[in-house]
Amino acid sequence: FTYWLTKIQSVQQPPFTFEEFIRICQMGRGTLWDYLHFAGTFGVDLRLSRDAETFGREWGEKINRFFESPNKTLEAKEAEVQKLAILINKLHDNELELTHQDELRKALAATLSPRSAYLMIAMGGHDMYTSTFLTIFDAFLKRGELLRHFGQEDIFPKEWSAPFFLVVAKFNRLKDLAERSPDRVTEGMVSLLDIEGDRLVQNAFFLYKTLEAMFTDSQFPEKIRQAMERMIFTRYQKSIETRNFESAAVFGFLIKNLYPRFQDRNRGEKIARALPPVLTPSVPKTFFSDGVLAANLHFYGDEGVYRWAISVFQKRFGFRLEKHEVRDSGKSDVTILSKAVDQTRLRVQFSLNLLGSDAECQNKQVDIIGNRAHSFDRDLTFRNTARCENQQKLYYDGSCGGFSAIPRLMRGGHFGNYFMGVVGIGKGGMNNIVLYYVMEAMALGVRDWGAIKKYVVSKTGNHLEEYGIVFPHERATLLYDFITRASTLLESRATAH
Repeated sequence: FTYWLTKIQSVQQPPFTFEEFIRICQMGRGTLWDYLHFAGTFGVDLRLSRDAETFGREWGEKINRFFESPNKTLEAKEAEVQKLAILINKLHDNELELTHQDELRKALAATLSPRSAYLMIAMGGHDMYTSTFLTIFDAFLKRGELLRHFGQEDIFPKEWSAPFFLVVAKFNRLKDLAERSPDRVTEGMVSLLDIEGDRLVQNAFFLYKTLEAMFTDSQFPEKIRQAMERMIFTRYQKSIETRNFESAAVFGFLIKNLYPRFQDRNRGEKIARALPPVLTPSVPKTFFSDGVLAANLHFYGDEGVYRWAISVFQKRFGFRLEKHEVRDSGKSDVTILSKAVDQTRLRVQFSLNLLGSDAECQNKQVDIIGNRAHSFDRDLTFRNTARCENQQKLYYDGSCGGFSAIPRLMRGGHFGNYFMGVVGIGKGGMNNIVLYYVMEAMALGVRDWGAIKKYVVSKTGNHLEEYGIVFPHERATLLYDFITRASTLLESRATAH
């Protein structure tokens, strides 16, 4: 350890002073050892890095050479790339904390070759922050090489296309690629749906938005729609014949929602009529049984954001202080604000470093549970326990990529609840505004989730659409409930015969 500290001290004109560099590597999630490991793996010479931008470019160039090197197979490089993705997240956190800039990550993304960006996303995308993914992906899209070379095997290895498309779909950006390269994307989507079990359900959830676009947007070639239609019908029929009723329910869901745009609409309609309806949820009556609409919001580690949110609800929305207390020997801080709207009292509990719990999700006096921290704090708020199933809570994940966590929550002990999630980068200001107007709409008697979204849009203009939040009524979020009912129905029919 002393050897490495001495070596770092000897570096001439690093991107930060020695003291700042140690802080950058130790703040928050301690990246010093990760950094030293990758500096050695990728051959980064600290002496050449005179500022954060130069530092990022050098990392990008070394990553390009890493992927070009023939001394390891791509499969052997995957574990290193996953760790590297996490390190990029950490260095971003620490640079932001230290300098309030994002120069290193932007420079790295801009330097990556199309092949490197493609493989970074395919291998390490699930470990990236939403902001890290978007930085790399948007730089990737701007490259003219994407359109010219996307079909070239040497630049974009075909065996990594399915993992790449799944990550892009997870962050709800697959439509951007499908518009540019529909044939390649269709091929990747078919492979992602040609599986069984939980992975099929998850993939269908993430791919639904792109599938919907393929059948409703005239810019997609007809042959693409026909290919997807044939695949959906074939997989449905095969699943029925092999008595794989969960898979049949997944493809039944796609048929049920998309058949009006199919070429063989009669066949689609016949199957759709034999399946249960896709139920559109409404706000549960239990939210108002006590005359109070209550939300619990969890913040971790960032007291500034916590205090700011409280201030917004007080100063902008007119909430009054009900209670403030310090818990857990000073480790947790809890503030409760409230306001009357029509005949309903809105109550919001803001908590700093107070973990979510089984008791919270089972508490009949709590209607909304929100994660207002980072995505990596999500599991501190939404506990993975079956005790939270069928509690009819609204889970609002305001962290980066909250949308992508919905399948895991639905399968991990939170089935039978309602979900809102941010598609892109979570922003505290928008989360404050959206939550308030969601609660206000409910208090004013709006019970349809689609109407609630329209109400929020009317109050925020185009900002909500630009921000990107999935509401509980949107089609992909209805998949899990449909699968439960449809698979049971299909199995009972098969048993009866």
